[in-house]
Amino acid sequence: MKQDNKEEVFPVVDADGNTIGSATRGECHNGSRLLHPVVHLHLFNSKGELYLQKRPDWKDIQPGKWDTAVGGHIDYGETPENALRREVREELGITDFEPQFVEKYIFESKRERELVYVNRTTYDGPVNPSNEELAGGRFWTLAEIRAAIGQGVLTPNFESEFQRCFPLAITEQPSYYDNLEQMPVLELLQHINDEDCRVAEAVKQAIPQIQAFVEAVEERMKQGGRLFYVGAGTSGRLGVLDASELPPTFGVSDTKVIGLIAGGDRALRHAVEKAEDMPEQGWQDLQAYHPTAHDTVLGIAASGTTPYVVGVVRLARLNGLLTGCITSNPHTPLADTSDFAIETIVGPEFVTGSSRMKSGTAQKMVLNMISTALMIRLGRVQGNRMVNMQLTNAKLVDRGTRMVQDMLGLSYEEAQQRLLQAGSVDEACATRCE
Repeated sequence: MKQDNKEEVFPVVDADGNTIGSATRGECHNGSRLLHPVVHLHLFNSKGELYLQKRPDWKDIQPGKWDTAVGGHIDYGETPENALRREVREELGITDFEPQFVEKYIFESKRERELVYVNRTTYDGPVNPSNEELAGGRFWTLAEIRAAIGQGVLTPNFESEFQRCFPLAITEQPSYYDNLEQMPVLELLQHINDEDCRVAEAVKQAIPQIQAFVEAVEERMKQGGRLFYVGAGTSGRLGVLDASELPPTFGVSDTKVIGLIAGGDRALRHAVEKAEDMPEQGWQDLQAYHPTAHDTVLGIAASGTTPYVVGVVRLARLNGLLTGCITSNPHTPLADTSDFAIETIVGPEFVTGSSRMKSGTAQKMVLNMISTALMIRLGRVQGNRMVNMQLTNAKLVDRGTRMVQDMLGLSYEEAQQRLLQAGSVDEACATRCE
């Protein structure tokens, strides 16, 4: 029967991870409570599912139970990063992954004390679990995992760490309010407004993230690049809405900023079954626009796990496009796979799980900030005026006329005539000396 090498030497460390001695595996696991370091990797796919390994029956600790995708001890003299890559290669046959450090904490049981270095990654490639080290493995939905907690199926170490590092997504947590159907209208409206007031502060906290993204996109758009918004459901509709508002407001081509929604244009008015569950479809949809390395893809998903969105962002990044995302949950697969993550943490929705409310409001605010800032930086605003707006109705003609009147000191009639001849405020004022 196989068994762990009890003579393998591990470092003994303090709470900060500094090596203060050494001990064998047997000494560390015999109840001595010598603190020794380990590395863990939580392996997500673009669907938001989590890979778990099954421990073989010969393991001296928690045999036959499902556990973290990769877990292993740091050898004496080895760094946490080197240990992680070695363990991932040995246990799952994976070498092309980018780990994100989550946290470091101390795990204690009757037999041992471990200083755990927790990492995560999003990975859609092949997984080849070691026949020597493991009894197999598979991807689990988060719902499956939560249902299995406390049932003797998972290791206590994994259960504790999962709940510690990956609590129920904020967007799925219960509302702060209950018995909504019993509330009078005034109380409902006041509480909804109270929650909406949280949105502006959440967006404010994300301004540094928004700034970094806008500055990166600006450089690419000045080189002829385009900006694609990609989302599903409410998130997709908001992206299409923002993109559609830019040509009339700023006079840019409708090919400069483009909104894509899972399920196509039909999904703007009707739910398209399972459209958001296909991780490869978004990239296929993008091919109609012949994307280049100058383009940018912004994935929009309150959950941060929507397969359609995660998939297109991942493939866009692999193909050299700039990528970003807007989410309402921290540390999501979508954020993991994006160059720039914008996280607007608005808290639980007024109606539990209804991300069309606060999350949607935050998304619209951020999209307004991104597109307006870009249009200003690209020269589509003069002073504070929309000098390139399309003159598509009487209201806009009147607005443009007053702009020209003010800027050139003309009568209303002269300004309007000049505006209509030129076609825009910008052109009308540019030809003032002709």
